[in-house]
Formats: sequence, structure tokens, C-alpha cells
Amino acid sequence: MKFIKGFVVTIALYVGLSLLFTLIGSYLDLPESVGLFFSSLASIAPVFYLNLVNPVILSVFQGTEAYITDPTNLSLLFVILGAVVPVIVAALIGALVEKKSGSVKYIFLSTFVGLLVAAAIGMILQIVGWMPLGVSFDTIAKFLTGGLIMSALNAFIWCAIGVFVTSKGWG
Repeated sequence: MKFIKGFVVTIALYVGLSLLFTLIGSYLDLPESVGLFFSSLASIAPVFYLNLVNPVILSVFQGTEAYITDPTNLSLLFVILGAVVPVIVAALIGALVEKKSGSVKYIFLSTFVGLLVAAAIGMILQIVGWMPLGVSFDTIAKFLTGGLIMSALNAFIWCAIGVFVTSKGWG
């Protein structure tokens, strides 16, 4: 039971916030694009893995620079927030929920595995969505390798911050 609470909360928060920011960003861009969002597995899959796989530092800096020059572009603001907020909130709240276990190992492991499971589900959905398109095995192998490495690195960093915050008594 120690592991399950933080694990489930991490997955639920990450997927829910990613979906929320994706829907708001796509609705502000083109209101009719929200219907296209639910049209296939390949369009839903990035909700699970995109914020974990992308190196967000450069994209957030570029997006912030573009937003400063055009502050009326709310869809860009939600893309920037959607790149950062779901991972941060999921890792921190998952760590706070798991704090009652009293073990740093459980705090880190439940949030880390929760984020990796969400990313793996998204990658599987993406590959299943690509199957009818005839995407090559080489492309799928590169996607999985790069995606899993970046997901693990990103999840590790945010889960370590979550452990640091909960162990210092800030949460």
C-alpha cells in the first residue's frame, strides 16, 4: 500500500494535467482541432509521453521569448505551461502523498515508476497508431530508445527534486 498511493496519484496527475493543457492549447489555437485530437491513438499518445520525452529547457526558453514578443498568443502560453507543469506537479504531489510511508526509497520509486509507466503507455499507443501507416522498424527502435532514455532522465530529475522537497520538510 505504501507504493501504490504515490504511484497512482503521480500517473493520474500527470496524465490529467497533460490532457488539460493539450486540450486548452489546441482549443485556443483552432477550436475545431479538439475533435481531431480524439480521432486516433496517434493523436492521444503524446499526452502520455511528450512532456517527459522532450528536453523542455530549450523549448521553454524559445516559447517564452516568443510569448514575450506576442503576449496575446494564449495558446503559446499553454504550450509553455503544459511542457513544465504536469511533470512538476505530478512528481511533487506524488512525493507528498507518498511521504507518509516514511521511506525515501518509496517516495522516489513510486513517483519515478509512475512517470515511466505513463510514458511507456504513451509510447505503446504511439506505435500502435503508427502500425497502419507502415512506419519502419528502425524508426520505432529509435523512437523507443530515445524516448525511454529521455523519459527516465526527466523523471529522475523531477522525482529527485520531489524527494528533496519532502525530506526537507517543505511539503
